[in-house]
Amino acid sequence: MQIIPDLNLELANQWILLTIYFVVFIVFVFRLSKEKREWLFEDPKQMMHGWKKLTLRAGQLLAFIIIILLCFTRLPVKILGFEFIGMVLYLTGVFLVPLSLHYFGKAPLDQPVLDGPYRYSRNPQWVGLFMVLFGLAILADSILLVILVTLVGLSYHIQILGEEEICRAKYGASYEEHLKTVPRYLIFK
Repeated sequence: MQIIPDLNLELANQWILLTIYFVVFIVFVFRLSKEKREWLFEDPKQMMHGWKKLTLRAGQLLAFIIIILLCFTRLPVKILGFEFIGMVLYLTGVFLVPLSLHYFGKAPLDQPVLDGPYRYSRNPQWVGLFMVLFGLAILADSILLVILVTLVGLSYHIQILGEEEICRAKYGASYEEHLKTVPRYLIFK
């Protein structure tokens, strides 16, 4: 792995894989009801102040920088070794996010989502997104991008904690029980 990715303006760059992910995401978001879309995009940043809000804003800026860098990073010619791991992570994330959105859409508005990938993670959409970004960083063969994606993941942990507070207020005891039985990020409580 190199430190900085090779940046080139070519047709066969990772913008193709990013576009595939975003199109799939948008299609599944628009399959949700208006109420579900509003709930999905409810913003916990409004309740945040000080260092939490600043950290999350820095994470958003880093995520934007990562996306720009990935758009100018070549697709690998061969999918071997690390590239194979990156592609598996990317494809898993591309599959996990719409699957999560599907189950999110099926759940009643007044109850937490407990089916599908939500049985294994309270935040499968976030897990899927970071699998996509981490996989693309590995495909870019860049230590810098892997570090930046890790930093974005750490900063977004603050947003996820805020979303959990919103869910506690909205769902009450049923969500508290969900917190006890399902890890936040697959294997991490």
